[in-house]
Amino acid sequence: MSVVYNVYTHPTQGAWGFSALNAQGLVATAFIDPTTGSVSVKDLEPLKVAPAIQRLVRKGFTKVVHGKYLHVVTREGARFGEFVVKHPDLGEHLGVECVMFAGVPAETDMAAVASEWTSRLAEASGGDVARRTWLEHVAAVSTYVPVFASGDAHAALLVAQWARENNLVLMANKGTLPIGAPQERRYEWRTFLREWLDPAGVDRAFAELDWPLAGALSVEPEAKASDKPNDAGLLAIAQQAAF
Repeated sequence: MSVVYNVYTHPTQGAWGFSALNAQGLVATAFIDPTTGSVSVKDLEPLKVAPAIQRLVRKGFTKVVHGKYLHVVTREGARFGEFVVKHPDLGEHLGVECVMFAGVPAETDMAAVASEWTSRLAEASGGDVARRTWLEHVAAVSTYVPVFASGDAHAALLVAQWARENNLVLMANKGTLPIGAPQERRYEWRTFLREWLDPAGVDRAFAELDWPLAGALSVEPEAKASDKPNDAGLLAIAQQAAF
């Protein structure tokens, strides 16, 4: 999912892309059928890439200026795909705006993380389709855990707490992120989240996560945790995708 492809497209004959060399010394390629949207992927030996490009150019394919990611979904046993500008983990294909994301450490079982959050939110208010969609998306991510503008404050607080507790990269596309975790810096996170989420929902989420604002100091102590990312966090920075 995190592989960037050089893409060639044709208005009627589909799209084809190839990646840099992978760990096996091969080049990943993908072709998207223009009629069905189905995707076929295979690895090529490096020496076979240039001839493949030449054949496409002779057919009228043109190179896309910027590299793209391959987003693949499986429906009824068939694989469908499209080349996208933003990393698929950021959820652009869901038709929602990603306003904040955390980097995922290598080898993290995000299905287990999503399951834990599902249990944590089982009794929380607002358990609608948007939340279920978000949790299903989280279970499948590999590089970034996003928070959507259309989501609820519970998701934002859980992602932020998880990132700060594990010293991970956390980024937002507007506002200034509080340094500490939401549980310890409740009023700072309340102010930050209320810029783009329902204010009443933010207060309710704090209470339902057992971090009531009434139990927090109005002026809180400095966070004790280091704000420097660990090795996994640095890896996530290196893999960053632009909003």
